[in-house]
Amino acid sequence: MSDVILIQPKLGYTDSFIFKNTMPSALLSIARFVDKEYKVKIIDQRTDKNWKKHLHKELNQNPFCVATTCMTGMPIKYALEISEFVKNESNIPVIWGGQHPTTLPEQCLKSKNIDIVVRGEGEITFYELVKALNKNKALKNIKGISYKKNKKIMHNPGREFADLNKLPSLPYHLIDIKNYR
Repeated sequence: MSDVILIQPKLGYTDSFIFKNTMPSALLSIARFVDKEYKVKIIDQRTDKNWKKHLHKELNQNPFCVATTCMTGMPIKYALEISEFVKNESNIPVIWGGQHPTTLPEQCLKSKNIDIVVRGEGEITFYELVKALNKNKALKNIKGISYKKNKKIMHNPGREFADLNKLPSLPYHLIDIKNYR
């Protein structure tokens, strides 16, 4: 059973060569703090041909959120596919982070399948968001997020940059290293 599901979407045409076997570093990065207190599951759509089956199994365990990272371009198609699958299977909040939602949070939140956007660096923001979702607390004090509240899009103030030297190590145990270069 997982509390938090993190999903790496396919990247599109680049999956076939350069990026197919690169670790989901953005997801590992946002899991740094979360993994210390919660059960985290990473599903990589690029390497897991049965990702829907595995995600379905995890959703049946009632995690309190599903998050995906998204770059602008073809990854949007795959991240939207993931989000729609989650919403068709559950009422679990779907969170987007990464370059595209940081740049265009409002556009992302217009999708009925996306509930929250993490803008900018996600390590501390995502950790605070997971704690709030777990305890069913209001999101208004979490810096660096945009979200829907009563059908209105809310934008909290941005978060200052983190000191990367003070962040915990990446939780490599969350992935099967053999799947990556």
